[in-house]
Amino acid sequence: MSGRFKTIQARLGKAFPLPGWCFGCQTFLPRATPPWLCRNCIQKLPHWQEGICLACGHVHHLSDCQEDWTLVLDHFHAVFAYVDPIREWLSRFKYGGNLNGGRILKALLANYFNQHPQLLESVDLILPVPSHPKKLVQRGLNVPAYLLDLPGLSPTNGAAKKIKETSSQAGLHSKERQRNLSRAFAANPAEVEGKSVLLFDDVCTTGATLEELALTLKRTGANSVGAWVLARAVKGGA
Repeated sequence: MSGRFKTIQARLGKAFPLPGWCFGCQTFLPRATPPWLCRNCIQKLPHWQEGICLACGHVHHLSDCQEDWTLVLDHFHAVFAYVDPIREWLSRFKYGGNLNGGRILKALLANYFNQHPQLLESVDLILPVPSHPKKLVQRGLNVPAYLLDLPGLSPTNGAAKKIKETSSQAGLHSKERQRNLSRAFAANPAEVEGKSVLLFDDVCTTGATLEELALTLKRTGANSVGAWVLARAVKGGA
């Protein structure tokens, strides 16, 4: 297929959306456009609810929270709760190689940023949480960086790097996660000194990764560090 034909095909695809099927329930879609979900599936998406504490994932007043990892962050936000179908789609993408799942999540994130442009106005750097080089080789991509590869955004990958190969965080308790990630990151002073940095990760479970990376950035001279995640784990979430 020639390069010219690919360009024409891409333009036609945008101008005249093709029929398809909903990624969530397989309902036929006469016009399949991003995020490739039917109206019913879009309405059922588990957007983060105000009544759930971002710091711990429990339903209670923030003043009652016993978790303090968010204190190092200047602000923290989650787009979705880490429950199905978001959890299933992300798992299929990260561990099953299902690229369609990644496309859906990227389109949902793009829609969210488009609807809330003011949330990025005071940010100097958008930094996807970096992966260790060995993990990049195993997985083939950095999931946060993939999701942030959106029109209008300019994430930077050179401000920080992961220098310590850590064990999987899955199954570890909060304290074990903190020890596992201790001194796992390094930041570039020339990139972050005096800057307002926004971290982005696909999932926040205990917050240990975001806490350690934020501490590293602030030690290196960042003026402020906030964090956004696609999904935040909910305690007791089905």
